[in-house]
Amino acid sequence: MKNIVILGSTGSIGTQSLDIVSRLPDKFRVIGLAANGNAKLLAEQASRFNVPNVSIGDGTGKLEELRSNLTGNVNVFQGVDGMCSLSTLPEADLIVVAVSGAIGIKPTQAALELGKDIALASKEVLVAAGEHTMEL
Repeated sequence: MKNIVILGSTGSIGTQSLDIVSRLPDKFRVIGLAANGNAKLLAEQASRFNVPNVSIGDGTGKLEELRSNLTGNVNVFQGVDGMCSLSTLPEADLIVVAVSGAIGIKPTQAALELGKDIALASKEVLVAAGEHTMEL
């Protein structure tokens, strides 16, 4: 079983990734989810997949909204540093990077530095930092 983290879980690629996980529960376990602003959907996803770690963007009030919608014992992170915390979880095997823009560079490179497998769905990481990312 692969432990996966999905950065950008509330977007199109993230929700499709979770659909695949739901169809293959013996192959994948979600251990981390990150979203920029949709705190309600992020909390729903965390509950549905029993995810122990989540991260929300830095938007005003998003952290409080996420916490008020979460049930159970969930570690909550925020912003780019939060995504880095998720992408470097020791038990994570695969990091799905499905965030828009250069915001995905730091968590992608942090995971690569630890030898994590990356499923990159964000061209900006390669456009803005391709040389260093590919070296990693």
